[in-house]
Amino acid sequence: MAFAFAGGDQPVAVLGLRARRATWLGWLAVVTFALTLVELVLDPRGAARRRAQAVRALATLKSEYRTAVPHGQARDAAERLSQRYEAVMGSIPEIPDLLFNRLKAAHLRKVEISKILSKRPGLKSRKARRALDKRRE
Repeated sequence: MAFAFAGGDQPVAVLGLRARRATWLGWLAVVTFALTLVELVLDPRGAARRRAQAVRALATLKSEYRTAVPHGQARDAAERLSQRYEAVMGSIPEIPDLLFNRLKAAHLRKVEISKILSKRPGLKSRKARRALDKRRE
């Protein structure tokens, strides 16, 4: 933006490249436009917001499952939970196929590290990761 206030149409050197002020302004506008389009298409904040909402919805559903079956009302509770489960699963964003295997592998590593830490409570997580790596070798 500072180029807009530079006087005249003098050549300006940026990172060793010399061009007129109007040329630099044009290229900066093109780069800004391209980055804006990329951000609009990828929508990283929106995706993060949708994932956070999915986590909250699944956590709420999990707590409902834990407390849902009063004695004598099992059938009603099962039907209500089934409907709630379908509603929640229909509202959360899908995991792209391209990411699924990598995310599942990371989750399974996390579970194994958790098991190692449960067996040896004083162990630091870094050492638990090393122990898991040694087991795989």
